[in-house]
Amino acid sequence: MRSRGDGRGTCPSWYQPSLFEQQRPQFDEEKTAVRGKIFVLDHDTNANGRIDLNDLEWQYLEGDGDFRSEEVCKLRDEADCPVLR
Repeated sequence: MRSRGDGRGTCPSWYQPSLFEQQRPQFDEEKTAVRGKIFVLDHDTNANGRIDLNDLEWQYLEGDGDFRSEEVCKLRDEADCPVLR
């Protein structure tokens, strides 16, 4: 999890996709098999006046999400409190 003091949280992930992910337009079964994902919860995307689970966004990482990769190390180094799974 990445928090920069502005309420933004991100979390790189690589695991079995949830229904939440499978129902999004960017979901790609082939990419899911080989690439990690980053989840971001940093603003009220649906304008309901609060930041909650319904505002969670995600995208694929360039790589596989390995915690030793340059991509994930960069995210980790930016984090106030990294959480890797």
